[in-house]
Amino acid sequence: MTRHSIFILLLAMLFVQVLPAQVQTPAKVGLCLSGGGAKGLAHIGLLKAIDSLGIKIDYITGTSMGGVVGGLYAIGYSGRTLDSLARTLDWDELLSNKVPMDLVNIDEKDLYGKFPLELPIHGKKLELPSGIVEGHAMMALLQQLTFRAANTRDFDQFPIPFRCIGGDIVHGKPIVLRSGNLAYALRATMSIPTIFAPVELEGNLLVDGGLFKNFPVDILCDMGADYVIGGFTGGKLYKKEELNSMMRIIYQSASFGRVAESVWQKQTCDILADFNEALDAEGLDAGDFKKTKEILAIGDRVTQKIMPQLRALAAAQHAAQSKMPATPDLPIRIKSDSAKAKLDARLLPSADEARTIVDQYYGTRRFKNVNYDLVQIENGVPVLKINTQPQPRALLNVGVHYDNILSASILANVTLRDILGANSRATFGLDIGDNYKVRADYRIHFKNPQWWFNTYTYFEKVKAPVYLDGLVYDEFIRRFFRSGMGVHRSLTRSSQIGAEFVVENTRYRPNLLVSDRSTSLVEGDTLMGLTQLRFSTPGLEFQYLSNTLDHPILPTRGMRMSVTARMTLGTPILFGTEVVYNNKKIDQIDRNEKVSPYGKVLIRWEELFKMGKYARFYPKVAVGARLTNTMQETQLDVVDRFLVGGVDQRNDWTYVPFVGNREAYTLQSAFASMQLSFPILLPNNFQIIPQYSILSGTGLNIQGTTPLLDVFNEIHQSFGLTAGVQTLIGPIVINIAKANNDNRWQVYGSIGFRF
Repeated sequence: MTRHSIFILLLAMLFVQVLPAQVQTPAKVGLCLSGGGAKGLAHIGLLKAIDSLGIKIDYITGTSMGGVVGGLYAIGYSGRTLDSLARTLDWDELLSNKVPMDLVNIDEKDLYGKFPLELPIHGKKLELPSGIVEGHAMMALLQQLTFRAANTRDFDQFPIPFRCIGGDIVHGKPIVLRSGNLAYALRATMSIPTIFAPVELEGNLLVDGGLFKNFPVDILCDMGADYVIGGFTGGKLYKKEELNSMMRIIYQSASFGRVAESVWQKQTCDILADFNEALDAEGLDAGDFKKTKEILAIGDRVTQKIMPQLRALAAAQHAAQSKMPATPDLPIRIKSDSAKAKLDARLLPSADEARTIVDQYYGTRRFKNVNYDLVQIENGVPVLKINTQPQPRALLNVGVHYDNILSASILANVTLRDILGANSRATFGLDIGDNYKVRADYRIHFKNPQWWFNTYTYFEKVKAPVYLDGLVYDEFIRRFFRSGMGVHRSLTRSSQIGAEFVVENTRYRPNLLVSDRSTSLVEGDTLMGLTQLRFSTPGLEFQYLSNTLDHPILPTRGMRMSVTARMTLGTPILFGTEVVYNNKKIDQIDRNEKVSPYGKVLIRWEELFKMGKYARFYPKVAVGARLTNTMQETQLDVVDRFLVGGVDQRNDWTYVPFVGNREAYTLQSAFASMQLSFPILLPNNFQIIPQYSILSGTGLNIQGTTPLLDVFNEIHQSFGLTAGVQTLIGPIVINIAKANNDNRWQVYGSIGFRF
């Protein structure tokens, strides 16, 4: 054999070794996707490449986020569709414990979302939650996305047979999930311990499968794969100098076994897209869902490095990826396992309508978990069975609040459901601080759940400054009591009407009486000072409320409109004054008045209008008036006016916000105000909000010995800027504003929700 022939032979042998996939087609190709939290979204880049090359995948396994991505791919979602989905999802909402406020029934909006910590009470014991996040929103999304496969119980029957891994937290072992409800399985495989509540499935209490088997290549081989494509996004051990936090030490303690296993699982792969190094280089970790675009870009970039191998495989296969057939639009009947879920059965032709039903159940706030199964076929029609887990009958809710008007306080609320009657809710709340508040509320729904009876009592003791030229002229202690009972009816999920008999009692006392002040008076001077002001306003009150805002503070969408009208059934008033001469009290004068019935009405409207993706136009309009005659105005004087000023709304409807003024800066018997805001939505739940406000208020002058109605208008304007952010403990807001009736810039800051 010549040297030339030998050279040709060696070259041919080398060619065979370098490109084996081009001359030998694998019988079965498997795809394994590891866990990694947010980093697992990088797998989508690999899926897009597989689709673009037409590679046929015969089996898929995955853990945690790899299980979620792989499971959706197995039932027919393309890599490109998953990429679009990942970019558009509201990850903050999905990873929270709350559904958006606009999905909550109108009779439950009053307390919803105001307490970041909810602790179940069983018997006489408080229980800590099994995870920070119950996963309502995530489960609802997974069920919506997997609806096309909801009637397929055997994962081998998917277009691509699929397995995912759950972690049995009771017995400390991995569980291979191969059948049942796919949404349940995906929710289980991603249940990161202490973050997501575990999932009970087929008698097992399951957490994130990555705790035991983060990269299940061996399961893929057991299914029959003889050629493995792997995507790896998680699992490493920190170096000594990196172990600088408690969370990293906890993570390290639980990672030795799974990291060691992942090493040899990676060696089993024929093609491996190892995203981990590139993700770590960018400082990305499992919780960086807000950096989805960056993670997806890294997935695309790393996948490009293995494109020659993928092209070789595609050339050998000469076959395209099979697709999930379209789901037929079949009517679906609803069955519920809960007698408390009083929702009408209806036909459901789509996943979106199934999601709507789940949202309706959550909106009642009576259920801790809601999900569904397509359990059987009746005459060719899948039957949708709603499965519910009721809320604990007793909950302790805890929160914090601070603002520079009312200072700091701890909020506590106990909620009892169905204890004082079926379909009832009783709450008792405290605001514990320098300015304290107490509220008790009881409501019970009638046989028709659209109607309910409500009774409540509210009391607060707060500081009430009086301002003169922008400065605190005097300070009073305000005690306000309100009690009512009445009947309400929901018109839609987000609107209601109601009528109540209400009693309001208000009392002002000076923080320091004139006679107790240390200021010396010139001999012969006489000074009069208020000792107390008390008035009661019993009456019939009519209410209309419509609220579709997605958040009570710093909303991004929705509308709120309210109308409150009260006919006061006579108003007794007590004015108490003292006369001081030479620092000594020489007289006490008490004047009693009884004002005949009069009306009072307040109308509010606000709505957010979308101006592109990141901007909103947010007008707020308020109009209020006391419906009185000249004599009643003379008698009422400062009594029962609207207290205008401030940023936040108070529980007392007498308070009306007007930025640029402090709370209760001006007193109006009638007014009209408008605030124009332009929220700019920034990353990480931040908002910057420029504001302009204008208010026209109507006052009363009393001239001469005979009371005469002398109406005058005062117009105030203000400019302001609000910066706010949503956090785990509630919204944090800072407002800076200047009004033309005050020569000082006003700064307001708050953390959390007001009581």
